[in-house]
Amino acid sequence: MNSRKLLLLDFLGALATSLGTGLLLATEVIATGLPSTILIAMSLIACGFAIFDIVAYRFVRRTVIALAVVAMLNLSYCVAVVILCTMYAQQVTKLGLLYFAIEVPVVLLIVCWELAIARAELKSR
Repeated sequence: MNSRKLLLLDFLGALATSLGTGLLLATEVIATGLPSTILIAMSLIACGFAIFDIVAYRFVRRTVIALAVVAMLNLSYCVAVVILCTMYAQQVTKLGLLYFAIEVPVVLLIVCWELAIARAELKSR
């Protein structure tokens, strides 16, 4: 897989995260214990990532740099989620912990994949 295709895949993941966080978690269809304002902010951040991904996919010539930026943004998102879950540890529900315990490792695996692809493409140039 190349950096352009991985940006498209990341777009789909960011879109799913944005919609899931905004429509399911923030509306308490799935109660996480985090304040809805934080969940809405997380949804908007993921939406911003999706916009970045699709713009880079469509308009950026050297997508490898955009992919490295996306990897760092995704890593920052994971750190923020862990910090928020720690800060609100008393309120976070078991279902909320389960959701984030699945989301964070999945995103971290994608970060590793994005960095590996970016490194390989940079070395081959």
